[in-house]
Amino acid sequence: SDQELIGFNPAFSQGGVSRLLLLRSVERDTSELDGAFVCRPVAGGPTFVFDAPDFRRYKGLTFPCEHEAELTAFASPDLSFDSDQDDDEPTGIVPLANLADENHDPELPPQAHVRITARVVDAEFRKNDLTGAGFCVITAEAGSITIRIAADQKLVSELPEEGSKVRGSFWLSGKLSEE
Repeated sequence: SDQELIGFNPAFSQGGVSRLLLLRSVERDTSELDGAFVCRPVAGGPTFVFDAPDFRRYKGLTFPCEHEAELTAFASPDLSFDSDQDDDEPTGIVPLANLADENHDPELPPQAHVRITARVVDAEFRKNDLTGAGFCVITAEAGSITIRIAADQKLVSELPEEGSKVRGSFWLSGKLSEE
């Protein structure tokens, strides 16, 4: 009513579409817009959480349900790359908090913080049109999940090679695809 904007979280919507089984929603008290979904890959894998900047658009979902989502992982300073393509280390997304307790304390809702090990599909440097700051966008495969990784250019001195591994901890954001 005061013509002020509140509660904005970053989002990046360009690819990274994966099929997920949405298990439940998570209300957030940080803004009127935000919320999160607890999910796991339809093809199997661990349960994790992703924040959704347009969460309120999906108030009518009945859980559990399958849905496509565009996932973006915002990199932390522990981001690293390994060009050893013969490595047998499994790829995937692992939550940084235990989500096994379905009756979690509502005062401590599950957070969208994950550890990712993935194979690089492609990467490019881009520039933020608003700020002019550089950043890197990496498309990667973490198990059955395709994900976009957004990283400050300070964290990525040169583009990683296709097939190399990317690792780190991330804040995970996503947008459900229109179906």
